[in-house]
Amino acid sequence: MDAFDTWEPHIANARKALGENAVLLDTKGIYSETFNIVVTRPYLDANGPLVQKFLRALLDAEAWLKANPDEAITTIADIVGMKRDELAAIWQDYIYRVRIDDQLLGILKLHAAWRLESGNHPPGAAMPDFTKVLALEPLRGIDASRVTVSAK
Repeated sequence: MDAFDTWEPHIANARKALGENAVLLDTKGIYSETFNIVVTRPYLDANGPLVQKFLRALLDAEAWLKANPDEAITTIADIVGMKRDELAAIWQDYIYRVRIDDQLLGILKLHAAWRLESGNHPPGAAMPDFTKVLALEPLRGIDASRVTVSAK
Protein backbone atom coordinates (compact mmCIF):
# COMPACT_ATOMS: atom_id res chain seq x y z
CA MET A 1 0.00 0.00 0.00
CA ASP A 2 1.40 3.38 -0.94
CA ALA A 3 -1.06 5.61 0.88
CA PHE A 4 -4.12 5.52 3.06
CA ASP A 5 -6.50 7.90 4.80
CA THR A 6 -7.53 7.10 8.35
CA TRP A 7 -7.94 8.48 11.86
CA GLU A 8 -6.58 7.88 15.34
CA PRO A 9 -5.57 5.52 16.83
CA HIS A 10 -4.81 3.96 13.43
CA ILE A 11 -2.50 6.84 12.47
CA ALA A 12 -0.34 6.28 15.57
CA ASN A 13 -0.31 2.53 14.94
CA ALA A 14 0.74 3.03 11.30
CA ARG A 15 3.51 5.41 12.33
CA LYS A 16 4.84 2.79 14.75
CA ALA A 17 4.65 0.04 12.11
CA LEU A 18 6.19 2.10 9.29
CA GLY A 19 8.74 4.03 11.35
CA GLU A 20 10.73 6.45 9.21
CA ASN A 21 8.84 5.30 6.12
CA ALA A 22 5.67 6.99 7.38
CA VAL A 23 4.93 10.37 5.86
CA LEU A 24 1.97 12.28 7.22
CA LEU A 25 0.32 14.98 5.19
CA ASP A 26 -0.61 18.15 7.06
CA THR A 27 -4.37 18.55 6.67
CA LYS A 28 -4.81 21.41 9.13
CA GLY A 29 -7.21 23.88 7.60
CA ILE A 30 -8.12 21.42 4.85
CA TYR A 31 -10.07 18.73 6.59
CA SER A 32 -12.54 19.04 9.40
CA GLU A 33 -14.48 16.20 10.91
CA THR A 34 -17.63 16.91 12.82
CA PHE A 35 -19.83 14.77 14.99
CA ASN A 36 -23.41 15.87 14.51
CA ILE A 37 -26.48 15.21 16.61
CA VAL A 38 -29.31 14.18 14.31
CA VAL A 39 -32.94 13.61 15.22
CA THR A 40 -36.08 13.64 13.12
CA ARG A 41 -38.35 16.67 13.32
CA PRO A 42 -41.19 14.60 14.87
CA TYR A 43 -38.78 13.32 17.55
CA LEU A 44 -37.60 16.84 18.31
CA ASP A 45 -41.18 18.13 18.48
CA ALA A 46 -42.14 15.34 20.89
CA ASN A 47 -38.94 15.41 22.99
CA GLY A 48 -37.65 19.00 22.97
CA PRO A 49 -36.82 19.08 26.70
CA LEU A 50 -34.94 15.76 26.46
CA VAL A 51 -32.93 17.05 23.48
CA GLN A 52 -32.03 20.15 25.49
CA LYS A 53 -30.93 17.99 28.44
CA PHE A 54 -28.71 16.04 26.07
CA LEU A 55 -27.22 19.26 24.70
CA ARG A 56 -26.62 20.52 28.25
CA ALA A 57 -24.77 17.26 28.99
CA LEU A 58 -22.58 17.85 25.91
CA LEU A 59 -21.87 21.41 27.07
CA ASP A 60 -20.96 20.08 30.53
CA ALA A 61 -18.66 17.51 28.91
CA GLU A 62 -17.02 20.21 26.79
CA ALA A 63 -16.41 22.37 29.86
CA TRP A 64 -14.98 19.40 31.76
CA LEU A 65 -12.62 18.49 28.88
CA LYS A 66 -11.29 22.05 28.79
CA ALA A 67 -10.97 22.35 32.57
CA ASN A 68 -9.37 18.92 33.06
CA PRO A 69 -7.24 18.13 29.99
CA ASP A 70 -4.88 15.72 31.78
CA GLU A 71 -7.70 13.68 33.24
CA ALA A 72 -9.61 13.88 29.95
CA ILE A 73 -6.63 12.53 28.00
CA THR A 74 -6.23 9.66 30.45
CA THR A 75 -9.95 8.83 30.41
CA ILE A 76 -10.37 8.99 26.64
CA ALA A 77 -7.17 7.08 25.92
CA ASP A 78 -8.38 4.31 28.22
CA ILE A 79 -11.84 4.19 26.65
CA VAL A 80 -10.60 4.08 23.03
CA GLY A 81 -7.71 1.72 23.79
CA MET A 82 -4.95 4.15 22.94
CA LYS A 83 -1.74 4.82 24.82
CA ARG A 84 -2.04 7.97 26.88
CA ASP A 85 1.20 9.52 25.58
CA GLU A 86 0.08 8.99 21.98
CA LEU A 87 -3.22 10.76 22.61
CA ALA A 88 -1.49 13.52 24.56
CA ALA A 89 0.78 14.17 21.56
CA ILE A 90 -2.20 14.87 19.28
CA TRP A 91 -4.65 16.31 21.82
CA GLN A 92 -4.27 19.84 20.41
CA ASP A 93 -5.46 18.58 17.00
CA TYR A 94 -8.96 18.17 18.38
CA ILE A 95 -11.45 20.93 19.03
CA TYR A 96 -14.23 19.98 21.39
CA ARG A 97 -16.92 22.60 20.86
CA VAL A 98 -20.70 22.35 20.78
CA ARG A 99 -21.86 24.79 18.16
CA ILE A 100 -23.84 25.42 14.99
CA ASP A 101 -21.95 27.82 12.75
CA ASP A 102 -21.05 28.61 9.15
CA GLN A 103 -18.16 26.13 9.22
CA LEU A 104 -20.62 23.33 9.96
CA LEU A 105 -22.98 24.63 7.26
CA GLY A 106 -20.11 24.65 4.75
CA ILE A 107 -19.07 21.10 5.66
CA LEU A 108 -22.64 19.86 5.24
CA LYS A 109 -22.94 21.58 1.86
CA LEU A 110 -19.61 20.20 0.61
CA HIS A 111 -20.53 16.68 1.67
CA ALA A 112 -23.96 16.91 0.05
CA ALA A 113 -22.42 18.31 -3.16
CA TRP A 114 -19.91 15.45 -3.25
CA ARG A 115 -22.66 12.88 -2.83
CA LEU A 116 -24.75 14.46 -5.57
CA GLU A 117 -21.80 14.80 -7.97
CA SER A 118 -20.54 11.26 -7.33
CA GLY A 119 -23.95 9.62 -7.61
CA ASN A 120 -23.61 8.40 -4.01
CA HIS A 121 -27.14 9.42 -3.00
CA PRO A 122 -30.69 8.10 -2.86
CA PRO A 123 -32.73 8.34 -6.08
CA GLY A 124 -34.17 11.80 -6.64
CA ALA A 125 -31.97 13.48 -4.03
CA ALA A 126 -31.33 17.21 -4.39
CA MET A 127 -29.20 19.73 -2.47
CA PRO A 128 -31.03 20.42 0.78
CA ASP A 129 -31.50 23.92 2.14
CA PHE A 130 -29.58 23.31 5.34
CA THR A 131 -30.80 26.57 6.87
CA LYS A 132 -34.24 24.93 6.91
CA VAL A 133 -32.98 21.51 8.01
CA LEU A 134 -30.84 22.60 10.97
CA ALA A 135 -32.78 22.88 14.23
CA LEU A 136 -31.23 25.94 15.85
CA GLU A 137 -33.65 26.52 18.69
CA PRO A 138 -32.67 23.75 21.11
CA LEU A 139 -29.06 24.98 21.37
CA ARG A 140 -30.00 28.65 20.97
CA GLY A 141 -32.38 28.23 23.91
CA ILE A 142 -29.47 27.11 26.10
CA ASP A 143 -26.69 29.37 24.83
CA ALA A 144 -27.47 31.64 21.88
CA SER A 145 -23.78 32.53 21.43
CA ARG A 146 -23.14 28.99 20.16
CA VAL A 147 -25.51 29.42 17.21
CA THR A 148 -23.89 31.70 14.65
CA VAL A 149 -24.99 30.16 11.37
CA SER A 150 -26.00 32.73 8.76
CA ALA A 151 -28.58 32.23 6.04
CA LYS A 152 -26.16 31.69 3.14
